[in-house]
Amino acid sequence: MKKLQDMAYPADFDFNTLLALPSYEKRVNYAEEKLQRISSGSSRIVYKVDEEKVLKVAKNKKGLSQNIVESDWGIQDMYSNIVAKVFETDEKGIFLEMELAKKVTPNKFKQIFGFTSKDLFYYLYNEFINNSFDMPEELIDKIFDNEWVNELVNFAQDFDYPLPGDFGRLSTYGLVNRDGEEKIVVIDFGLTNWVWDTEYAKSI
Repeated sequence: MKKLQDMAYPADFDFNTLLALPSYEKRVNYAEEKLQRISSGSSRIVYKVDEEKVLKVAKNKKGLSQNIVESDWGIQDMYSNIVAKVFETDEKGIFLEMELAKKVTPNKFKQIFGFTSKDLFYYLYNEFINNSFDMPEELIDKIFDNEWVNELVNFAQDFDYPLPGDFGRLSTYGLVNRDGEEKIVVIDFGLTNWVWDTEYAKSI
């Protein structure tokens, strides 16, 4: 874990200690003591490390599965243009170190793409669920011709994500700066069909 123990982490934060803790609750408590929480979901808590990285810590088995999915190096290799970078993880999915992304506002999303996240949701819903487009033709063409959207669809299909799934939610995306240019990337992509079937559907 030497790579992770750079100056970004507090001097008293130790990954070997985190991994050795015997429960989700103890690991979360340890992270809470050492790092700044910036968001939380049903399965993971996200902590800010520095201006470049965040640390996602699993708080249940669902979180482990989602961290494992997001750490798939095939995703990073094939779709690095549209997903947040993953720097490091552990084999069990207890933690995941990821590129820090800023919150995307509705206006920023529309400014970058020319359509809203709701437009994207309805496009994906009509394309993959409804099989009928009740949208202005000009808007359909704009989304259909968007290279980033086409890459997003390919990503979802290649790695078995439900569509539209989370890809129509603004919170799924974050804003990063790459080579001096603002880009929107997927920051929450742990919920594949497999994770849903094995970790979520059985509890309904």
